Amino acid sequence: RYRDLVENSKDLICTHDLEGRLMTVNAEPAKILGYSREELTSMNMRDLLSPDVRPEFDRYLDRIRRNGEDQGYLRVRTRDGKNRIWEYQNTLRTEGVAQPVVRGLARDITDRLQAEKELKKTQTVPASPKDGCCGAAGGRRGARFQQPVDRHQRLHRPDD
Repeated sequence: RYRDLVENSKDLICTHDLEGRLMTVNAEPAKILGYSREELTSMNMRDLLSPDVRPEFDRYLDRIRRNGEDQGYLRVRTRDGKNRIWEYQNTLRTEGVAQPVVRGLARDITDRLQAEKELKKTQTVPASPKDGCCGAAGGRRGARFQQPVDRHQRLHRPDD
């Protein structure tokens, strides 16, 4: 019933075991990463992570085992070596299965983060209507846009 939704989702929908071995993955994210679904299901999640964050993977698995869920950000590396940032929300399934299985949902937020970074560079609102189309926000001259990237800055070093 939901097969079409899963198969055509741009978001990653996958399962992996408690060692990180991918068991299932939908097609679109596989394409984004530069792999086939068959290639991905023969890989460990750890191998898809950017080398600088791979040491964190064991802590992620520990949190999943302990809490039955985890959420956060992954820095994955595509086949051609590009880094992508994915926001994930994963849960552990233990009932009705022979071995525990992690249900993974992740969204590629790389382009959004880049757009927020660009927006931050130009966040000053013109001081008056004659200076631009918008004028002062909320009646305050020289008001500044909110900084939406603050919660993501911990993921990136300036060279990212």
